[in-house]
Amino acid sequence: MPARLRVPAPVLTGVAALLLAGCSSAGAPSTAGATAPASPQPTSAATPSTVTPSAATPSAATPSTATPSAAPTMPTATKVIMWYGTGGADKLDNLINSVARVQAQHAAGSTVIDLGQSSKDLFAARQYSPIPDQDTQTAWSAAIQQLGSGMDDVLRVSILNPGPTLAPEQARATEARGWEEFGAGVAGLKDVDSRLQAFGCLPHGDPWKV
Repeated sequence: MPARLRVPAPVLTGVAALLLAGCSSAGAPSTAGATAPASPQPTSAATPSTVTPSAATPSAATPSTATPSAAPTMPTATKVIMWYGTGGADKLDNLINSVARVQAQHAAGSTVIDLGQSSKDLFAARQYSPIPDQDTQTAWSAAIQQLGSGMDDVLRVSILNPGPTLAPEQARATEARGWEEFGAGVAGLKDVDSRLQAFGCLPHGDPWKV
């Protein structure tokens, strides 16, 4: 039977102490070379962002810029009748009556014819507001122009004209041209009168009767 090796007690005690010390140091965290935990850095205050409203975001009410619908247009016939009833009839009838008298005197062979009243009525008609129908106004303007031009030529050779006299042949030609233009103006007034009556403008009498 082999002999057992005896280990002295002091040696066993020292080995046990060394093992215990090793176990104790193995379980504890080592501090050698350890880095200190980083301290928390302060973060900058949050900057409020600018929020752009989307198309779906309701915006402030904007006053409507829509143009209101135009009022119904007054019929031309109504406007012409209003023109006639608010003074147009007087201007037309006065001019018709005065030029009809002049034309009648000329047709009767009168050598001295006073054109004073016709000139006044012609001026009043020219200054009055236009007829609110383009075709009728065009006819009205043409008649007024022809009457004025005709009377100017007739007055140039009238014995009532204080201006210089013309040579006999020139005077006759000027007078004939004047009465022809005057007659065209009278015919133009008849056309205007018919146009106005077609719109419903009924005269109170017959201004052509002299």
